[in-house]
Amino acid sequence: MLLAFAVYRLLGRFAIPQRLALLGALLYLAYPSKVTTMFWPTSLVPCVSLWAMLNSYLRHLAYVEGGDRRSLAVSAALLALSASAYDQALPLVAAWWILPRDGGPDSRVGLRRSFATAVAVLATYGLYRGILIPAVSGSRIRR
Repeated sequence: MLLAFAVYRLLGRFAIPQRLALLGALLYLAYPSKVTTMFWPTSLVPCVSLWAMLNSYLRHLAYVEGGDRRSLAVSAALLALSASAYDQALPLVAAWWILPRDGGPDSRVGLRRSFATAVAVLATYGLYRGILIPAVSGSRIRR
């Protein structure tokens, strides 16, 4: 439900009419996950990661549009939560360059600062996952 609500809010930010945004959220809610319902506890992890990524993107948009530094901090924290929960959602950070409307030069400065923050969070996660964990545990991470 929380994930569908995040989809609804995201569609609303892109000026999708309220009824269509609600329909999109309901369709997303009805769409089956890639894991079977027999293993529902494990299917929560990708959902939490995507929820954190969508809310991180919404806070990113709030920062770009309003310049509120708290929104940037919350966005970075939610991005770190998304990365640590399930790293398959991380390529969605490339969508951070997509804005609902062009806000002029001020929004472009905020966009660059927010994207740089996201890259710093992802680089920190990559160093943690690729260097620190193998060094401490003495083993390589295999996929």
